[in-house]
This record gives sequence, structure tokens and C-alpha cells, in this order.
Amino acid sequence: DGKELLYLAPGGKMMSVAVTLGPELRAQAPVALFQGPANVAFGGVTADGQRFLLVERGSAPFTVVLNWMRD
Repeated sequence: DGKELLYLAPGGKMMSVAVTLGPELRAQAPVALFQGPANVAFGGVTADGQRFLLVERGSAPFTVVLNWMRD
């Protein structure tokens, strides 16, 4: 929504930084949202910010199905 940046910190901690857009970018102090597994390879978040996907290094292959409820 353009109001925050999300990132994975070292060790798997999901962080949030509130931002204000304008002539210059203003960022607040980072806030920890939750602690994920320490061996997270990468992660993603849904557009509404309510769900996260974290993939661990060495995890088995998986399939992500998008729009499975769509008619």
C-alpha cells in the first residue's frame, strides 16, 4: 500500500519500516513483526499484508497455486 517496507533481517526475522512518500522518502525505525526460521532463503507477502510465505534453505520442492478460488 506504499505505507511500509517489509524485509527479512539476518536470522529470519520479518521486519517492517513505516514510510512516508513525498519529495523525499521518510522512514521510521524498523519494527520486528515475527521471528521466522533462521535458515530462510527468501520470503514474500500478500498484497493485503496479512499472509507471508517463507522458504527455508534445503526445503523440498513445492508448488504455489494462485487464484485457486477464482471462478
